Amino acid sequence: MKYLIKHILFITFLSSLLCFIIIKLFNPIFNSSSIIIPYSLKPFDICKKAPNAWYILKIIYIIFSYISCLIISNSIFTKLLHKLKKTKTNIKNTMFINDNELNLYIGDDFSCKDKVFIPEKGLFQNVLVTGTIGSGKTSSFMYPVTKQLIEFESNNTNKKLGILVLDVKGNYYTKVKEYAKSCNREDDLVIIELRWRYKI
Repeated sequence: MKYLIKHILFITFLSSLLCFIIIKLFNPIFNSSSIIIPYSLKPFDICKKAPNAWYILKIIYIIFSYISCLIISNSIFTKLLHKLKKTKTNIKNTMFINDNELNLYIGDDFSCKDKVFIPEKGLFQNVLVTGTIGSGKTSSFMYPVTKQLIEFESNNTNKKLGILVLDVKGNYYTKVKEYAKSCNREDDLVIIELRWRYKI
């Protein structure tokens, strides 16, 4: 509600100011008693020949000037707001984006062109990924998240993560093996198959 009030007040003030400046600039034309429009062979004085049409043109000009000023004011407000949001998110993100802390990168916020992270505290909550079959839930979310979890502090014996992956389809573990190999964690990998067979 406060945002809406600020938005309305800002746009009203700025558009009124811009419109006032525009009208002030064109005031000599508005108050002119003779405006000759040269067309064809005879010059045409719109103030004398068609005073009603000239009056309507002035009203239309003022209305369209105010509408265009409203649009300009709204775009200025939106750009300023995006800049403020961007600086705020940058300040917030620097608080927990650290190589020594676990932060999962999950994508980009295109509204403020910033990266989106889930901090370690957020990982103690639930994550729901929805989508139809073949929409890319595994490839676009599960694989990147798994890769980040396996790579986190992979060389630090005390800090590297232990992960339990339940692979129902039977093809997920191949990616896990690939990620474990890329960061030298193959010795940590234990694959348990059906009928109690397991292999390292």
